[in-house]
Amino acid sequence: MFNQEKATHLAYYLLNKSGGKMKYLKLIKLIYFIDRKSIEQTGFSVTTDRYVSMKHGPIASNVYSLINDEIQIQDEWHKYIKREEYDVCVISKLKKLNLSQKDLEIADEIYNKFGERDRWDLVKETHKYPDWKKNTEGMIPISKKEMMKDIGFSEEDINEIEEQETLNNLLCGKF
Repeated sequence: MFNQEKATHLAYYLLNKSGGKMKYLKLIKLIYFIDRKSIEQTGFSVTTDRYVSMKHGPIASNVYSLINDEIQIQDEWHKYIKREEYDVCVISKLKKLNLSQKDLEIADEIYNKFGERDRWDLVKETHKYPDWKKNTEGMIPISKKEMMKDIGFSEEDINEIEEQETLNNLLCGKF
């Protein structure tokens, strides 16, 4: 289940690292990189988003929808972030980040690696990942299982993580 609060807090954190404003394409690429790195290191993403491959590479699809005002359920995002043409900007101060220390470490690692790069450089970078399916329009879903296989997880590890996610969702009442 997509965690809009964590996605908002992660975007807010990244935007603040860049002075409060960033090209939206760059932001969705950074979030994709962070989620992918988190899956690589922990088996779980930060945002629990779903991923799709688009013309400009793979992205976190719900974050993309939030940026484009396509999601307004439990509208945490629009309290703190808004889109202005090709940019996304912080519009109000967040009192406390709901991100773990590990989430912040991964976000910092990715930001240090890619934060100064142009959005189009990040598009080229995402085209190197097996997650990207070359297409010219539309969205092609990328399953987390497929991403985990590409990262190098064994089938056994993937099944264990999927079981843990199912249990967590049951315990949290998300089914």
